Amino acid sequence: MDEASSAITYTCPNCSAPVEIADSDTGWITCPACGEQFTAPQDPTVLDYRGDPSAPLAGVYPRSNEDELSALHIRNVTVARRAAIRSFSYMMVAIGACVVTAGRLVEMTCLHVWHHAPGVIRPIGYVLGAIAALIAIWPLWRRAAAFKEESHRSAIVEPSAPPDLSTLSDGSQQVRNLEEISE
Repeated sequence: MDEASSAITYTCPNCSAPVEIADSDTGWITCPACGEQFTAPQDPTVLDYRGDPSAPLAGVYPRSNEDELSALHIRNVTVARRAAIRSFSYMMVAIGACVVTAGRLVEMTCLHVWHHAPGVIRPIGYVLGAIAALIAIWPLWRRAAAFKEESHRSAIVEPSAPPDLSTLSDGSQQVRNLEEISE
């Protein structure tokens, strides 16, 4: 590029490679690294939330620190909620495995007794294993219930005082304003 023309560096939204274009170029930009095409923003101060906030990038309007903290909070709440849902699913799978294991051990005990196989140690072990599997269901169920409650819990804290609605109008002022406009 010429020294006379000012260049703007954007970041490719596909591969995050720097793409330098002339200030006068608008429209489609092709990334030399990956070939992805993207548009240059009309305002060169537009920032990408994924990159360096000091460099002009394509995609998202500039954010304040409060907005960024809010976005981070939302991301953290979302990740925590997904983890709770995933953990609930794991607990339900473990409960199902305990039920199937207990059922299979009861079946093996019945088959051993019905076929008059010698020895009582094996069926006793089967029965004890089935009891242990059924007992293991209770703590798994409690944990699953806790994870389900956590996944449904609101991240919004209830206000300590009710909101002050005395400053709100009933809308009659807006009706009067509309009537004045139509006259």
